[in-house]
Amino acid sequence: MTKTLSCVLAVLLIAVVTPAASAQKAAKENAAEKRDGPSNHSVEFLASYAWANIPDEVSKPDGTRIKVRGVPIDKFMLSMEDTRRIVVIAERSAQARICGLTDLERVNHDKMMKNEEASKRWSNEQLAWIHWLHDVIVKVRAFDPETASKRAKDMKLDKEAEKKTLTQVKKLKKPSCSEKRRQQVKQEIEEFVNAPS
Repeated sequence: MTKTLSCVLAVLLIAVVTPAASAQKAAKENAAEKRDGPSNHSVEFLASYAWANIPDEVSKPDGTRIKVRGVPIDKFMLSMEDTRRIVVIAERSAQARICGLTDLERVNHDKMMKNEEASKRWSNEQLAWIHWLHDVIVKVRAFDPETASKRAKDMKLDKEAEKKTLTQVKKLKKPSCSEKRRQQVKQEIEEFVNAPS
């Protein structure tokens, strides 16, 4: 039982490591995205990963539980343009987390949800999806290999699972934030938060 649980936990950890590695690779390959916004490929990758890892139920920020299992995916999905907009906002939240601006990360998320709810365009399922997509993107982009390594060691995995997990984690670099980038992120979020809804 313990060995099975250890393997399951290792798989879950690797499930986060793999998209983090892909996200870091994509970030290096797509420097133009900073100017032009994320490519369709990046948006599709992040949305697909978020959907593949969605639980049986998700919550809106107000705590309302929304059933996912057995509900057609069409009830949750947004257009590519709207999904891209959420990805851009989530990327900004991830940068805030990387830069240690956790208060601004939360404010950025809350403003996004307030805007989306005020638009009256979305069902409860779509609002829950927007919240989930944002959170998944932040976790993937702000992935900290050092924390993951400690978590893997704390799991008391069998030697083979631990070795595999740590090998995956070591391939990643901890996201960094210069003071210049920190100020840019701060300014971007403040502009977004202060913009009329």
